[in-house]
Amino acid sequence: MSAFCQRTESADRAPDRWPAMGVTDLERVRVERLVPGIVAELQARGVAVAAASDLVDAARWRRAARHAARQMGWRIRTGMSGQQTWASSEDYEPGWTADREAARLAAAIFEREDRRER
Repeated sequence: MSAFCQRTESADRAPDRWPAMGVTDLERVRVERLVPGIVAELQARGVAVAAASDLVDAARWRRAARHAARQMGWRIRTGMSGQQTWASSEDYEPGWTADREAARLAAAIFEREDRRER
């Protein structure tokens, strides 16, 4: 068999050895990498916030927040304000300790204000 025929035969077999691979959408992968962190924040507080200086692309973060909300079945609003990008859910239900945690936070803020006034 000539060298030309051998090359043709091996080229014909190459597709069998290398299964066809789909094209990976890198933007989708980048968005999906952000989703777990946003889901955790939304489940914990109902709000996820990211500093604009920490983000490569604020629009990508907002897409990830919307994707995270769809995964959880929640309605969500996203936006940018000043140097922050945020996502807030209307469907968040705080746990039974939320009132206690809010009271502790308010007390800590008031204590700081009292110390500043002295």
